[in-house]
Parts: sequence; structure tokens; C-alpha cells
Amino acid sequence: MSERLIIRISDASQPIYWAQVRANDNQVVESGSCQQLSALTEQAQTRRVVVLVDSTWLTLTSVTLPPGSRRQRDKVVPYLLEEALAEEVEAVHVSIVDTQADTAHVAVVAHQQMQAWQHALDEAGIDARQWIPDVLCVPWSSDSLSLLALGEQWLCRFSANQGVVGSADWLAFWGQAWWQHRQDSEETLSPEQADSLTIKGYVDDKPQADNPLSALPLPVEWQSDHAMHLLAVQSHGVTANLLTGGYRPQSQTKQTLRPFLPAACLLIAMAGLLGVEQWLSIRDTQQQARALRGQSEALFRQTLPEYERIPTRSYMVRQMDAEIARLENQQHDAALLPWLVELAPLLEDVPGIELEALRYQANREALILRATGNDFAQFERLRATLSKHYATDLGQLNRSGETVSGEFTLRSQS
Repeated sequence: MSERLIIRISDASQPIYWAQVRANDNQVVESGSCQQLSALTEQAQTRRVVVLVDSTWLTLTSVTLPPGSRRQRDKVVPYLLEEALAEEVEAVHVSIVDTQADTAHVAVVAHQQMQAWQHALDEAGIDARQWIPDVLCVPWSSDSLSLLALGEQWLCRFSANQGVVGSADWLAFWGQAWWQHRQDSEETLSPEQADSLTIKGYVDDKPQADNPLSALPLPVEWQSDHAMHLLAVQSHGVTANLLTGGYRPQSQTKQTLRPFLPAACLLIAMAGLLGVEQWLSIRDTQQQARALRGQSEALFRQTLPEYERIPTRSYMVRQMDAEIARLENQQHDAALLPWLVELAPLLEDVPGIELEALRYQANREALILRATGNDFAQFERLRATLSKHYATDLGQLNRSGETVSGEFTLRSQS
């Protein structure tokens, strides 16, 4: 594949950041953010996908391996961490990201969180074979503390295999703690080495001079760079992968051959026991199965022409089930028509607002209206207009570039 798709995921409170990177020169082609992984499904089908996971949800630490335990380290390490864990060993996934001499550097994340991320990717039809803690993609050198601003979060990397994620309120604490640790652990630090210690910050715009780090006895070097571009480019050289143990992805060859293995074994046994005639009968059955699959795919494309690719049979079944559910609930559409008649002139009163989607919830007798505009003031004007006719709630507004998006919830005034 000529490009990689780097996706940074967290939870529902954070946007999903993404970047496309050319494989030949490791340069970012395109980047952006979205709220749903399904928005990236089409891009993911033709690109190698690498997932960066929000390190807020995991712990990066290290343990000392007992003598003779290197071969069994995957089994030993979780129990070496048992006393330090806030949860039972069985409730967490421990992945070794690096090993140096008798030290194992590990990432600890709850099984529940791993499964939630995997479920979200599966629902979007995205196959990623490498998950990297995002802080390990922040540029770092041994004489510096690296900080990177991503949206409202700050990524802090303080060693080759360790880092944390938090808000801007933590910056001064991280800087002071790192400086104190270097003083305590390097008593033989020469004056030249001490002078070379710096804090390096990566931000979209240069911060104000009175930022929390300005009070520290360390030079702070700020570099203007697009955060997701930097993480995407740096991920190329990271070998760490959370997909170990039970989460290890199967090889593409095994995944391709697995559906055919039972049939192949059956064919061999029948050919040996029953001869050529029985073997031909099985071959005919397989041809019928392929024909039926072809017919089902043709029917699927005829029914849902917007889906040109059918990556898996389960994907086709899920889409058909979703369409059946939509048709079963079609009676709700009749209740939507009066809303549309009333809304049309109201929306025209606020130029610049573009309607993205409508969703009627019969059980709540509410209409969800998702729209985009040029600025926050347009949404306030539309809310004032709608409030004259409906009980109106305006949800959180989000800005992406020059576009502002948000949702209105409308109910009939009692």
C-alpha cells in the first residue's frame, strides 16, 4: 500500500484525529478530525492502518525481570505488577513495548477499554494491526522533556518508553518533577550536561510568555508544528504494539484460508473414502455455494447501491439488518413531515446555516437537527428563531477549521 492511515482514538469526549502519510517519503498528505470512526471506513480499505491510542487510558511503566525469566516474560510480568495495580491482574492487558537487559517496559490497559476500542474499529470495518500509545510518537531525546499540545490535551514524554497525557494544568508539575528526577538520579551530571537539559514544546501556535513553564529553572524551546502531522510522521519508527497476547492479529494468510479449511479437510476425507464421484459432488456443492453468495451480493448491491465494496460477509449482513430495521421503523417518517413544513421558512431566516441531518425520535416526540455554519453567532440566531415555535435545546458546538457544527433538539411547546 502506498499510504498509511494514522488514526488517534480516545473516548467519546475527544475527537478522532487522523492523517494520511505517504509510504515512500513519510510525508503527510492529508489530515483532519471527525466524531465517528465510520467516517474513515473508505480511507481505511486501501491503506495500512496504524492506531494511536490515548495514553490517558493506559499506564506506561517498567519492571525488573527475575533471572532466567526472559523466555516466560509475557506470563511473568503481569504478576510482577500485581501490587502496583489498582485492579485485578485478570482485568488488565499487559503488553511489553520494549526490553532492555533485565528491564521490561510495559503498557497496562484494562481489558474493557481494549475491547471497547476493538469493537468501535470492527463496527467501522477498520482493520488495524498496530496500536501504539500516542505519547511514544512524541519526538524525544535523552536530555529533554517533550510536550505536545493536541486539542485540549497535552502529551508529555519523559523517557524513551514512558509518558503521560493530561490537561495544561499539569505542565508545571511535569516540568518540576522531571527536573527534580534528573537532579536526584544523575548525581555525576557535569555542568555541560546540566546546561543541555531543556523542555521542548510542540504547539500549533507559540504560547504566551507567561505560560506555566516559564517559572522553571530550565530553558523552554517552542516549535510550531501541526500535532497530528508530527505524531503520524514519528509513528513510522515506533515498533511498540499493544496488540499482543490474546489481541495479537492473525496473519492475513490465516484469515484468508480459515473459512476454507473445514471444506478442504472434508474434501480430502471424502475423496479418499468415496472416490472421484463423491469428490465431484462436493465440488458441485461448493459451486452452488459460490453461486448463492454471488446472488446474495448482487441482491445486496441492487437493494443498497451506495455500498460498492463488500469486504466481508458479516459486513453485508450488518448493513442488510440495518436497512431492514430502518424499513420497519418507517412509520415514524409520517410524523416528520409536519416538522419539515414548519422548519423550512425558519431555516431560511438564518442564512449561512446548512442542514446536515434530521432524526425524529418518536418515543421522545423530538426532532434532532444537525447543522453546520460559519460561526457560533449563526447558531445563536437560529436558536432564538426556533425557540419562538419549539422547546429548543442547543447541544455542544464544535469548530473544525472554518466550519462550526452542532445539534438542536426540538420538541413541541406544551
